[in-house]
Order: sequence, then structure tokens, then C-alpha cells
Amino acid sequence: MNRPGLAYWYDQLYGRGDYPEEAVTLMTQQQGFEEACVACAQGNLALRAPSPALMRAFRDSSRTFYAMFALILDASGPVTLSTLQALAAELGFASRGRAAAMMMYLRMIGYLERSPEQTNRRSISFVASPKLIAVHDRFMQNELAAAALVEPDAQVAVSRLTEPAFRRAHLRVMGMGLKRLLLAPKAATTTFAERDAGLAILYQIALSGDVYPARGPVRLNLSEMARYHGVSRAHVTRLLRDAAQAELLKAEADGTWTMAETLRNALSRLHAFSFAAHCAMAHGAMRIVGEGNASDNGRTSGGHTTSVIGKAAASPDETVVRN
Repeated sequence: MNRPGLAYWYDQLYGRGDYPEEAVTLMTQQQGFEEACVACAQGNLALRAPSPALMRAFRDSSRTFYAMFALILDASGPVTLSTLQALAAELGFASRGRAAAMMMYLRMIGYLERSPEQTNRRSISFVASPKLIAVHDRFMQNELAAAALVEPDAQVAVSRLTEPAFRRAHLRVMGMGLKRLLLAPKAATTTFAERDAGLAILYQIALSGDVYPARGPVRLNLSEMARYHGVSRAHVTRLLRDAAQAELLKAEADGTWTMAETLRNALSRLHAFSFAAHCAMAHGAMRIVGEGNASDNGRTSGGHTTSVIGKAAASPDETVVRN
């Protein structure tokens, strides 16, 4: 089976304005897709076990997005409260007050540090801390390595993510795709993604069967799941009950749980979008670095734009590469 190629995924995600439904469907049909999903879920859980920092940054979709926002803004210069608020507003993601609270949270857990260069007396500048960058690298490498099982050409980008210039180019391309990510239709996985450690709990459920995502009844140890994810047993119980009420899980009479087909399909499509996005970002980053549009330290060298995303992501050549 011929692989579509990295340029195809880049075109599908960045060459059009809507959510790439066709590309997501095509990704689910690729050879090695289920293997890639298993590798992604297992890798994600393995990263969380020894890393409280990773759990703090990626416990739910809101905190995940704010960690991404800080990194994307840092890719083009210091992060300030006003740029974080403007980015959240541009994406329709949160109020100014919520953005301010999240900046305080990122500083409190050591993900943002005061920049040694303070050039504006009216605002304090911050930079992404080495701790946040290290967490980001591990998380992205896991996702990209799984995507490379479907698109082997993406493998070369896995090790390059630790190179400052390549990382920043990768983040710039990520910034260009943020709106498409937020345009994603609300799916069955949202019930889990919005809850503390919810998506990781869903991965664990999906890995509990003979196929991925699990089909048929699986037995879950709720106390062990709670300890693993650093949440209470009551939290896990509520999440499963809410999912059952939404007809995403079924509580069987013998105490086992069954994933509904809607949830199984939604999780597969979530993986598919992630793999397509990571292939696209790898392609875009390799183009930027290869064409010399990122400096040695990775800071942007693009022109002026009024969009916050544009300032963080713009490159001198944003033409879409087509097959």
C-alpha cells in the first residue's frame, strides 16, 4: 500500500480552512494504524508514570492547550500576559481572566520563568523553562514516533525535536494549525479529555482488551487506576458513571465495562487526527529549517503580522506544498 507522504498531510491540514475529515478517515485506513494507536497510548501512559511534571501539564485539555500556547509564543520571543491573553482571545478559547490564571499556574509549576531580558517597562516577559521544554519534547517524540509507524518518513523528525531550531520551527507550524484543532467537531472523547487525567484513563481502558480500542467487556481495577493517575477513586468512578450516562461506556452486571462503538470510533479518529497533524508539522518544520527560515537559536524571522498566531507562526514562505 502506497503511503500518502508527509506533503499530503501538510496539504490536508494547512491547505484548507476546515477540519480535515477526509484526511482523518484516510489515516484510519493506513497500514499499521492500529499498531501506531497502541504505541501512542502505551507510550503516553509510560511517560506519565515516572513524570509528575508531565501529568501536571497534560492532565486535561485546558492545561494541555495553555502549555502549548506558552511554547508557541516562546518560539517567536518572550511570553507576556498580554500575548497569552490575546492568543486565547483570538482562538476564542478563554477570557482574559482565565488566561491570567493559567499564566500564574504555569509560573507556579515552573513551566514559565522570568526572562533575563526585560525590554518593556509595562509588562514582564517570560520564557518557557527547560522543564516545560523537556516535557514537551518527550510528549511530542512519543506522538511523532507513533505516527512514523504509519508514515516512516516522519521518523527523521523524532530525534530532531530536541534541536532548538527544529523545535521552534515545529512549534511555529503547530501554531498555524491551532485554529483547525479547535475547529474539531465535539466527539465522544471530549467527555474524557475535559476531565482530570481523563484521556489517560481512556487510553488505559482502550488498552485493556485483545484489540485496540478494546471491544467487549473489560475488567478495570478502579483503585489501581486512581493511584496510577494521581486522582481519587471517587474521581475515576464519577468519570466512568458519567461516560455510562452518556452511553459511551456500559456497566455490565458482572462489574466489567464495555466501550460503545461511538467511543471506540471517536478514539481511533482522535489518534488519526494526531498522527496526520504530527506528520504535517514534521514536514513543515523540515521545510522551515531546510529553507533557512529559522535562525540558529530557532527564533522566527518572518515579517510583520497583526495576528498573534501569525506572529508566533509566520514564516517568509507559507506556500502549501502539494504532491
